[in-house]
Amino acid sequence: MEEILKQGKDPLERIAYRALREADPENLLAYAAIAVNDPWPGVRREVAVSLRIMPWERKKELVFKLTGQYKGNDRWELEALGLAAEGGESVIYQKITPKPRSAQMVRDYFHNRLAASP
Repeated sequence: MEEILKQGKDPLERIAYRALREADPENLLAYAAIAVNDPWPGVRREVAVSLRIMPWERKKELVFKLTGQYKGNDRWELEALGLAAEGGESVIYQKITPKPRSAQMVRDYFHNRLAASP
Protein backbone atom coordinates (compact mmCIF):
# COMPACT_ATOMS: atom_id res chain seq x y z
CA MET A 1 0.00 0.00 0.00
CA GLU A 2 2.82 2.41 0.77
CA GLU A 3 4.16 1.94 -2.77
CA ILE A 4 0.74 2.79 -4.23
CA LEU A 5 0.67 5.90 -2.04
CA LYS A 6 3.81 7.12 -3.81
CA GLN A 7 2.68 6.41 -7.40
CA GLY A 8 1.07 9.71 -8.33
CA LYS A 9 -2.28 8.27 -9.42
CA ASP A 10 -5.02 10.09 -7.55
CA PRO A 11 -7.80 7.49 -7.09
CA LEU A 12 -5.37 4.74 -6.17
CA GLU A 13 -3.47 6.98 -3.77
CA ARG A 14 -6.64 8.06 -1.99
CA ILE A 15 -7.66 4.43 -1.54
CA ALA A 16 -4.17 3.46 -0.36
CA TYR A 17 -4.07 6.34 2.13
CA ARG A 18 -7.48 5.41 3.53
CA ALA A 19 -6.48 1.75 3.81
CA LEU A 20 -3.20 2.54 5.56
CA ARG A 21 -4.91 5.01 7.89
CA GLU A 22 -7.49 2.41 8.92
CA ALA A 23 -5.12 -0.56 9.11
CA ASP A 24 -2.34 1.20 11.01
CA PRO A 25 -3.63 4.32 12.82
CA GLU A 26 -0.50 4.48 14.98
CA ASN A 27 1.49 5.54 11.90
CA LEU A 28 -1.01 8.09 10.61
CA LEU A 29 1.51 10.95 10.74
CA ALA A 30 4.09 8.92 8.79
CA TYR A 31 1.57 8.18 6.03
CA ALA A 32 0.36 11.77 6.05
CA ALA A 33 3.96 12.96 5.66
CA ILE A 34 4.25 10.86 2.50
CA ALA A 35 0.95 12.04 1.01
CA VAL A 36 1.06 15.71 2.07
CA ASN A 37 3.07 16.76 -0.99
CA ASP A 38 0.90 14.87 -3.46
CA PRO A 39 0.06 16.85 -6.61
CA TRP A 40 -3.59 15.74 -6.45
CA PRO A 41 -5.98 17.85 -4.34
CA GLY A 42 -8.10 14.78 -3.57
CA VAL A 43 -5.19 13.10 -1.82
CA ARG A 44 -4.35 16.28 0.10
CA ARG A 45 -8.02 16.55 1.16
CA GLU A 46 -7.85 13.02 2.54
CA VAL A 47 -4.72 13.91 4.49
CA ALA A 48 -6.28 17.10 5.84
CA VAL A 49 -9.46 15.38 6.99
CA SER A 50 -7.50 12.59 8.67
CA LEU A 51 -5.43 15.11 10.65
CA ARG A 52 -8.47 16.59 12.38
CA ILE A 53 -8.20 14.05 15.21
CA MET A 54 -4.56 14.83 15.99
CA PRO A 55 -3.41 17.34 18.61
CA TRP A 56 -2.26 20.62 17.04
CA GLU A 57 1.35 20.30 18.15
CA ARG A 58 1.74 16.94 16.39
CA LYS A 59 0.13 17.96 13.11
CA LYS A 60 1.02 21.63 12.69
CA GLU A 61 3.92 21.18 10.25
CA LEU A 62 1.78 19.03 7.96
CA VAL A 63 -1.07 21.54 8.14
CA PHE A 64 1.31 24.36 7.20
CA LYS A 65 2.46 22.33 4.19
CA LEU A 66 -1.12 21.68 3.15
CA THR A 67 -2.15 25.33 3.41
CA GLY A 68 0.92 26.36 1.43
CA GLN A 69 -0.12 24.11 -1.45
CA TYR A 70 -3.68 25.36 -1.74
CA LYS A 71 -4.25 26.75 -5.26
CA GLY A 72 -7.48 28.62 -4.56
CA ASN A 73 -9.75 26.60 -6.82
CA ASP A 74 -11.15 23.79 -4.65
CA ARG A 75 -13.70 24.75 -2.02
CA TRP A 76 -13.68 21.23 -0.54
CA GLU A 77 -9.92 21.33 -0.09
CA LEU A 78 -10.32 24.61 1.78
CA GLU A 79 -12.95 23.04 4.07
CA ALA A 80 -10.64 20.08 4.67
CA LEU A 81 -7.86 22.52 5.60
CA GLY A 82 -10.22 24.05 8.13
CA LEU A 83 -10.84 20.65 9.69
CA ALA A 84 -7.11 19.89 9.79
CA ALA A 85 -6.35 23.21 11.44
CA GLU A 86 -8.74 22.81 14.36
CA GLY A 87 -6.94 24.07 17.42
CA GLY A 88 -4.47 26.12 15.41
CA GLU A 89 -6.63 28.48 13.37
CA SER A 90 -5.18 31.61 14.93
CA VAL A 91 -1.61 30.41 14.31
CA ILE A 92 -2.34 29.72 10.65
CA TYR A 93 -4.16 33.01 10.26
CA GLN A 94 -1.14 34.89 11.61
CA LYS A 95 1.42 32.99 9.50
CA ILE A 96 -0.32 33.30 6.13
CA THR A 97 0.72 36.31 4.14
CA PRO A 98 -2.06 37.64 1.92
CA LYS A 99 -0.22 37.06 -1.38
CA PRO A 100 -0.81 35.27 -3.73
CA ARG A 101 -4.59 35.22 -4.18
CA SER A 102 -4.92 31.62 -2.97
CA ALA A 103 -3.16 32.54 0.28
CA GLN A 104 -5.57 35.44 0.71
CA MET A 105 -8.48 33.02 0.31
CA VAL A 106 -7.07 30.75 3.02
CA ARG A 107 -6.43 33.74 5.27
CA ASP A 108 -10.01 35.02 4.78
CA TYR A 109 -11.37 31.55 5.48
CA PHE A 110 -9.53 31.31 8.79
CA HIS A 111 -10.49 34.87 9.68
CA ASN A 112 -14.14 33.84 9.27
CA ARG A 113 -13.63 30.66 11.31
CA LEU A 114 -12.05 32.66 14.12
CA ALA A 115 -14.85 35.22 14.04
CA ALA A 116 -17.46 32.47 14.29
CA SER A 117 -15.83 30.59 17.15
CA PRO A 118 -17.09 31.23 20.70
